[in-house]
Amino acid sequence: IFLFCSGYGLLKSFRAKQDYLKGFFVRRILPVILAYYSTGFIFLIFRFIMGEKLSVPQVIYYVTGLQLSNPNTWFVIALPIFYFAFYFAFKYIKNKDAALAVTCVAVFVYTFIGTTINHNDWFMCGEWWYNSVHFFSLGLLFARFEEKIVAHVKKYYKLYLPLTFVLIFVLYGVSTICTGVFSYYGQYGFRPHSQVVWYRGICLFSQMLASCAFVFFMFILTMKIKIGNKVLKFMGGVTLEFYLIHGLYVDLF
Repeated sequence: IFLFCSGYGLLKSFRAKQDYLKGFFVRRILPVILAYYSTGFIFLIFRFIMGEKLSVPQVIYYVTGLQLSNPNTWFVIALPIFYFAFYFAFKYIKNKDAALAVTCVAVFVYTFIGTTINHNDWFMCGEWWYNSVHFFSLGLLFARFEEKIVAHVKKYYKLYLPLTFVLIFVLYGVSTICTGVFSYYGQYGFRPHSQVVWYRGICLFSQMLASCAFVFFMFILTMKIKIGNKVLKFMGGVTLEFYLIHGLYVDLF
């Protein structure tokens, strides 16, 4: 949902605000980078407080950001990549639909690269780095065709609401079977790398379908149910920060 809203809000803002790309790095990219390093430092401090034994090279890796002191910050590395793709596409391509297509292709390329990299201790170190990033593209596409999509969903609302609810469980079950049979962790077997990548693609596709069912259901549900209060409004304003720091409390408690 976070990635979906990121893509959606990006294109909506571009279309609504004049000269939106001016100062884009300072407004959209720099805050994400600062959040990456600041929460990384906070996590590093608490690693010491909780008595974790860290070697000097490991501390250097964490301080420089070459490894994630905060394991939940993978998307803070992915987002600037997508933001840069959006910026260059929409700045230098006159046809905005073509620019949108180029941005979506960039997300696809990032995802494909992820499937080719084995699990490790560095960047792109696992499937969680790429198995939900398609929602950035879906958010962009939804913003582009919002009126048509909303009108269609309203017309068939009574069909889509129960259908997507059921699909959540069906497709999640399918994805569980696929990841169990094919696995993202094929590098630990005796398969050739090309087959490992192919199997990861199958796992990825099954999880994409399941997560799409969930996000689509939540979208449909909130068309009818409006939830809001001062607390949620505040939380909505610190979504990035809250998600980045919540892992600290998970680790502590």
